[in-house]
Amino acid sequence: MNLKLATISISLVSIFISLTAMLIFFARAAEILPGPIQAYVVRVIDGDTIVVRASVWLNQTVEESLRIDGMDTPESGERAKCEDERNSARMATAALKAMALGKDATLYRVRRDKYGRLLASITVGGKDVAQTMIAAGHARAYDGG
Repeated sequence: MNLKLATISISLVSIFISLTAMLIFFARAAEILPGPIQAYVVRVIDGDTIVVRASVWLNQTVEESLRIDGMDTPESGERAKCEDERNSARMATAALKAMALGKDATLYRVRRDKYGRLLASITVGGKDVAQTMIAAGHARAYDGG
């Protein structure tokens, strides 16, 4: 009888720990910084991912990789399905560099996506980057699904 009680107690503790971990994960995943957050585009990784430097406090900055919300661009390298896709990826990356690299940006709705990547809507010079890339034919609309 004591062995059964110990087994049940251990099972209940395991369930409690698992549920607590899940709640913490989903609470953090649901966190959103609404913005506006002023940033500077340090580097363009590919057609939909950049590195930004943002001021988080006086004389304190953070540099982070950020996926641009609302769009998806062709894959490059080994992830590309064919040479045409690689070429389209290079064109998208070049367009994003011309639009954003070395410029001030404003970030909105900063959060983590389903893969844990930092995700945000971004404007440069008052223009929505995702909408501009889509209108130019370098990206497609993407809602994360």
